[in-house]
Amino acid sequence: VAIMASRTVFTAAGPGGTTLGKAFGVGTEMTVHFVDVGQGDATLVVSPAGNALLVDAGPNINAPKLVGYIRALGISDVDIAVATHAYSEHIGGMDEIIGAFPVREYYDPGYPYPGADYAELLRLVSARGVPYLQARCNTELFVDPWIDAIVAYPLAPLSGDITTNCVTVKVTMGDFDVL
Repeated sequence: VAIMASRTVFTAAGPGGTTLGKAFGVGTEMTVHFVDVGQGDATLVVSPAGNALLVDAGPNINAPKLVGYIRALGISDVDIAVATHAYSEHIGGMDEIIGAFPVREYYDPGYPYPGADYAELLRLVSARGVPYLQARCNTELFVDPWIDAIVAYPLAPLSGDITTNCVTVKVTMGDFDVL
């Protein structure tokens, strides 16, 4: 199975144009990668300072290629990993991400789900000592000072089924927003 990626680069009024940004050698671009992982999703946001926010990791079958894609970008750590929900086409590859990269924090909606992929992911999160946090509306995800990332959904308390409680993250840099 081939994995292809669409890379979209957004240039915003970022920190590289400021005195502080120049002092720290930070660029002006935030890149958003919508990675084709087959049946599923994987979105990688890279801040001007090179920090990474990964939302979903696609199915397990394409995980090695996703890991390779991230490494090819020169990324050595995933600062924040977010699973929108526990269906395997969204989290199947997350265990390989957590196994391949140091991950500072892992978020998901905390909706109970009996799937084997989800159980394995939670086991690995715990075994690797990655902090597990439940994503709720208005939770701030600190990637770095140059971008703002906030959970836009789900609300608390959870209600309905797994798909009505999916995590949505809003990332902002300057005048640019992406969900």
